[in-house]
Amino acid sequence: MTNIAYLRVSHLESLNGTSFETQERRIRNYAELNDFQINFVHSEVVSGGVDFKKRKVFQKILKQLKRGDRLVVSRLDRLVRNILFTLQFVEHCKKIGAEVHICDLGNCTGDGLGRIFLNILSCLAETEDCKYLNE
Repeated sequence: MTNIAYLRVSHLESLNGTSFETQERRIRNYAELNDFQINFVHSEVVSGGVDFKKRKVFQKILKQLKRGDRLVVSRLDRLVRNILFTLQFVEHCKKIGAEVHICDLGNCTGDGLGRIFLNILSCLAETEDCKYLNE
């Protein structure tokens, strides 16, 4: 089992509390609280609205993920800001037997409340992205 941290900032967000250091600290604290260690930390500077398939660093993560692995992000909007991409990625992870953990939600690849909150927050994350595009 491999535990992978994914950190992302866009050029606009590096000043508003979403720095790589802040994200990594939250992820490591989450891992410690849940009795596991982070094995790899990957970071990139790219908009959250960009499809996973077009992100260089995320492509490496997708190739690494296998059954039993965990991908951990500090917040949903650090992973993605598009509802369709979110749902497709979570379904992909479920199919291969990997887990997606978001520090505020826990394991989002299971069924139940975590999945419901993931869907709601996906809508909010996409709406927030539109705000940034209009500035």
